[in-house]
Amino acid sequence: MALFKPKYPLEAILNKFSIIHFAGHARIDDEHPFQSYIYLGPNESPAYRSKLKLFNVLSLNIPNVEMLVLNACNTGIGDYLSGEGLISFAWAFHYAGCPSIIMNLNETDDYAAMKILSIYYENLKEGASKSSALQMAKLEYLESVPPSKTNPKFWSNTTLIGSTAPIYSPKWQNLFVYIAGVTLLLVLGFVFRKRLFKVL
Repeated sequence: MALFKPKYPLEAILNKFSIIHFAGHARIDDEHPFQSYIYLGPNESPAYRSKLKLFNVLSLNIPNVEMLVLNACNTGIGDYLSGEGLISFAWAFHYAGCPSIIMNLNETDDYAAMKILSIYYENLKEGASKSSALQMAKLEYLESVPPSKTNPKFWSNTTLIGSTAPIYSPKWQNLFVYIAGVTLLLVLGFVFRKRLFKVL
């Protein structure tokens, strides 16, 4: 199977950032897992037709990305392939060279995900390991929400795979520069919606 290189250099853009955060919607294709995709625009926009397909992720090489957050539904699940495991977006980005990935194992509650990940980034900034930062974020979330929001379906699906090492880089002093990468990716989804990811 030949892998298709996107016409726009998404790979070069991703490699400019240590942390990439995808916040959006994902659609998992159980019958054809390589055709699963993440939307690159809101559903009321024409850019909603722009999709980052799992197949295209496999053609990327992103060794400069230290951590990738896939804040979308079901990004850690997929069809099982013997010798590889679950063919998920987390698997695909790990294959592309990212050592640490935050993924969701099922449907995601937007409020819970936003709150947990906001605390998570603060914990990372303080020097916690990626796994400890996530554990502490979930505990703080549970302490701060009403009982109706403590059901595991709200918080347990957010999971880390790969390297758990802390991020000590002084680049954290410019955290918002890296989070700006998220905005950049969304803008690209609008501007280049017809040219980004096409399978030959």
